Amino acid sequence: MKKILIATHNKAKEEYFKKLLNEFNLDFISLAGLNIKEDAPEEEADEVGNALSKARFYMEKSREISLADDAGMYMDALGGKPGVQVRRWMGKFPDNISDKDWLDFFLKKMKGIPREKRSGKFKITRAIVTPGGEEFIIKWVREFFVAEEPNWDNYQKGWPMSTLYIEKGIGRSWVGMSWEERLKLEKNNLIEFKKIFNKIYK
Repeated sequence: MKKILIATHNKAKEEYFKKLLNEFNLDFISLAGLNIKEDAPEEEADEVGNALSKARFYMEKSREISLADDAGMYMDALGGKPGVQVRRWMGKFPDNISDKDWLDFFLKKMKGIPREKRSGKFKITRAIVTPGGEEFIIKWVREFFVAEEPNWDNYQKGWPMSTLYIEKGIGRSWVGMSWEERLKLEKNNLIEFKKIFNKIYK
């Protein structure tokens, strides 16, 4: 059986990866299913370091092939902030800050910035680590604009940016897209996943 651990405590993210990788006929394992409650360290300087750190940590805990990811958010009008520590805003907040408190802070930072300058990007890294010592990474950059007012119809718990996020080139939120549209954006990433799985599951 081709098993893989989705190395996250975020249920929404776990379900997303299951849907994303459905075509590969994998046996998905969860941290909850293995009763792993520890949080992996996320103290590296960039998304690649954090994604690898998490994948290595949970691979050691489970001794299973492990997939983890990490994302940094870089707002052009804020000089690239908050960067790699999105939720903690470079250490200003604890991990458990509420979505509303984070969103209120972010909107104050963006107050008065005109529509044409409310651009940013997510730098995303997916990392896969095997018990045999193999390590693979996939990098993805998503460009977006931030709305001036939150749209709570698009709200996804655990992701306050879902109320503001507008995908560049599409003009709609990620949450508001169909699954087919999301897969289209992930097309190149799925090609990379296939190459990696072909190497791992020989």
